[in-house]
Parts: sequence; C-alpha cells; structure tokens
Amino acid sequence: MLNLIRADFYKAIHGKVLKVCFLMMTGWIFLCAYAQKATIGMREYLVGTEVSANYWDSFF
Repeated sequence: MLNLIRADFYKAIHGKVLKVCFLMMTGWIFLCAYAQKATIGMREYLVGTEVSANYWDSFF
C-alpha cells in the first residue's frame, strides 16, 4: 500500500502537468506584477488631474 502511494506521488511530482502548472503560475505572477506597476504609474499620472469620461478613450 505504501508503495502505491509513493508511486502516485512520484508520478505527480515528475509529471509534465506539474511543470506546466508551475510555468503558468509563474507567468501569471509576472503579469500581475506588470499590471500593478502600470497601475501605480497611472495613479501618479492622475494626481492633481480630474478624471473625466474621456480618460478611458485616451487610455486605449
């Protein structure tokens, strides 16, 4: 029984699915960090200015 559990853990750790999940998770973290940096830059840009409905037009 212990050998079956050990074999399942070995397959889970050394499988391709785990590596793909780690790669996707790393990409998501970098994307969130980039979005956070861009948001902070937008807030610094908007300090002292009035946000209007036309702001989103200039953003895109």
